[in-house]
This record gives sequence, structure tokens and C-alpha cells, in this order.
Amino acid sequence: MAFNYTRVLKIGMSGQDVKDLQLSLQQLGYSPGTADGIFGSRTRAAVMAFQTDNRLVADGIVGPNTANALNQALGVGRVTYLKVGSKGPEVKQLQLDLTILGYQPGPADGIFGNRTREAVIAFQRDRGLAADGIVGPATSRALEMAVNRPRITEGIIATARSLIGYPYVWGGESPAEGGFDCSGLVYYVYRQYGIQVPRVSQDQYKTGVPVDRSQLQPGDLVFFDINSKGTVDHVGIYSGNGMFINASSSQGVIETYLSNPYWSQRYAGARRVY
Repeated sequence: MAFNYTRVLKIGMSGQDVKDLQLSLQQLGYSPGTADGIFGSRTRAAVMAFQTDNRLVADGIVGPNTANALNQALGVGRVTYLKVGSKGPEVKQLQLDLTILGYQPGPADGIFGNRTREAVIAFQRDRGLAADGIVGPATSRALEMAVNRPRITEGIIATARSLIGYPYVWGGESPAEGGFDCSGLVYYVYRQYGIQVPRVSQDQYKTGVPVDRSQLQPGDLVFFDINSKGTVDHVGIYSGNGMFINASSSQGVIETYLSNPYWSQRYAGARRVY
């Protein structure tokens, strides 16, 4: 299905063309939310992730360049669903990827049998996906992220560290705004690598899968209850060696230790989103 571009689309707009945009993004493995024809924040985040992946200006606005890229992606890279009974090199690559990630799909023979299906289901469960044993857009994207996690993580930490020293700015989510708030920092850094997360910390805490503090890996999100109200109100990016990067309201973007009593006493949990 081609995306029929008739006008520039951006947040706040609505109509059949917005619904077509949302359906196109879903087909390509992005998550614009319900295809309701309303261009909201989730649709904007999905557009920005697509733009980042395709080396376009990630402004969340669908103009001619983004529309052309969408149609190229829809025309050239139609989604292939892999399931029991599928055969060929794509299945073999799937089996190799699952093996690299520690799952057990059986021999990489290019035949999607029950063992491969069980490995796919285990992977889907670990990633918080629908565990149906079918490799569609969402599972394909999660597999790609998992296989490339070391490279992506290195980039995420390097990007976050490059922002150390920026001041705290309420609502800030890009260097162009002069600074960041805590969730805006996470939103910006992850977006540079095509990873979609919600904009605010409470919603970010619902993303991905929970991680025990003893199992933290660089790139995980760490959350805090600063005001001791039993709710998450602060977030940072775990950078390794017991440290995390965050936008502090008093110090701006810093890297500090989780073991610091201030943070340790307010620690609320962690999530792995890629």
C-alpha cells in the first residue's frame, strides 16, 4: 500500500491521510499508536524514528522528502512474515541471530520448525512483545536492536556523555532548546538511534522489561522517586560501573554514582527498552 502524500502533516492535524500515515508506519515496524487519524505525540515519535533511520531531518513533520522515503520503504522493503513452515535464507539468518542472542532455534538450516518457533516465543516474551511465534515488523526490529545492542549502546553512552554540562531546562528535549529535563534527555538520546520511548518518565517506566539492579547493563534506564510519593518522577541512563547520566534539576546533565545516598535511597527500578 503506497502512502498518498497530499499535504504536509504534523502534530495536531487529523484526517484520512494521517490514518494512512499511521498504517504505513505500522507496516514498516514503527509504533505510531492507534491508527485513528489523529497526529499526536506517538505518531510524531514514530515519524522521527523513521526519519532518523533513513538519515532525514528528524523533525517529526511529514513533508515531500519523508513521504518519498516512506513510499520507497513500502515499495522496496515489504514486510516478510516468518512463521512455522517458512524456508530460505531469511529463516537461516533468523536462526543465526537467535543463536547469537542465547536462544536455541535448532540448527541454522533455513527451515522454520517448532524449535525455531519456541525460540522466537522466548525472545518475544523477554522483550515484552506478543508471544505468537511469528516474526513480523515489531519482532524483526527488536531482533535487529538486540543483535546490534553493543554498537547501539556504545553510541547511546557516547551521545549522553557529550551532553554533560548542558543546563537543566524544564521541557527541554534537544540541544537546540539549550538544555534538557530528565526524560527529555532520555527521549533525545534514544531517538538518535531510532529507539522510541515516551516523552515523560512515568510513561518511560512502563516501556520495555524490568531489570533487577544487580543485572543492570549500559543503556538501561534507571528510575527514581525523588519526592517520595510512591511514583516515578526522575530517570537516567545507566552508563556502567555503577554510574548513570541524568539531567539533574540542580546540576544539569551529569554522570554520577547510583551508590550516592541521595540516589540510592530514591531508586525505584530499571527498564531495558532495546
